[in-house]
Amino acid sequence: MGAPLTFLKKMRPLSYLAVFSAACVFSLTLQCPPQGAEPPKAPPKTNKINIKTMRGNAPPKAALNNAFRSLWNKDSGGMIMMSQMLNEKVRKAWNVSDEQYRQMMAIMGQLAAHPEMVEIQAEIKKIQKPDDPNFQNADEETKQKWAKLQERQAAFMIENYSREVGKLLSPEQKQKMREFQLATMSATPVISPDMFEGLGLSDEQKRKMDNIKKKLEAEYIQNIDEVVDAASLWEDKICDRIEKENGSMIDREEFAEKKRVAEEALKSEGEFKKIMQGPLDKSRALVTRLKIKMFDVLTDEQWEKLQDLVDHPPDYVKEELAKMKKKFGDDQQTNAWQPGVNSWQPGDAIPEKYRQQRAAGKKFPQKEKP
Repeated sequence: MGAPLTFLKKMRPLSYLAVFSAACVFSLTLQCPPQGAEPPKAPPKTNKINIKTMRGNAPPKAALNNAFRSLWNKDSGGMIMMSQMLNEKVRKAWNVSDEQYRQMMAIMGQLAAHPEMVEIQAEIKKIQKPDDPNFQNADEETKQKWAKLQERQAAFMIENYSREVGKLLSPEQKQKMREFQLATMSATPVISPDMFEGLGLSDEQKRKMDNIKKKLEAEYIQNIDEVVDAASLWEDKICDRIEKENGSMIDREEFAEKKRVAEEALKSEGEFKKIMQGPLDKSRALVTRLKIKMFDVLTDEQWEKLQDLVDHPPDYVKEELAKMKKKFGDDQQTNAWQPGVNSWQPGDAIPEKYRQQRAAGKKFPQKEKP
């Protein structure tokens, strides 16, 4: 239990994935030995760390992919709760008791000791070499096996954690969580369609939104794969730059600063734009289309409530928005978006043109993809 929580507190996520980075903790719980298992031998104490080891300890692509997919699915509450529960202000605003918080954290350890997780860990151990715990030097077939096992473990943890946490939440807490998602739309290029249920949707509205979701699902899943692949490549580039400039071993205390310097250098050389801009722009365009279609389903009363949540969020939400946008930083600033039918400026939860046309009683035009 202690290891996943410690990881959550110390983890420095990929910048674009920052908002949902806590989801990746599920993959780390797999590294915790199941209850009753022999604890791993402590590594020798040293201030030096290997760059390849650090890269190997980054959130696995399978974990990131499953985290994003879970946000598309129903009952994504566990994901949102996990990403926010370390924030005392959020816990207080959502009236999360100390006992609830303790139970949420305990669930991770319980799931890590589940027979299915123990079985997966045993399979990993069979193909894992002591001198290559992160499969950096494994052959392609072994890496593929490891990736599949990562995918199984991440899917198991995310699905079951979301379900179990959902049982702990009161209806009022679930409502606050949905309202938080709606209020922070401007800071994330990822969307959970079921968050609109925080506006009190009727059964007919839910049916319409489910249909919208189904039509865009294949495109969304494909885009997730592209974003995660690009983010992983970007992380590889950063680690390669650190190693090139500092050698394969680096002082542990200096790693964060060296990584920041490497990121800035690569961005100034246009590497971030080359690797990430295409997938990010596709993601934002897709989220734009999805939002607009779902906005059209809302009644005037629901629309007013949504605008109020976005325009006048509580103070704790404003603080979280500021943190999110700071983490995204220049990643959000591209020249690909221009005011138009299918896009809005970065940072806008609701396009101004949509507001105007909705106020005038006109339908917001969209170009359907062929």
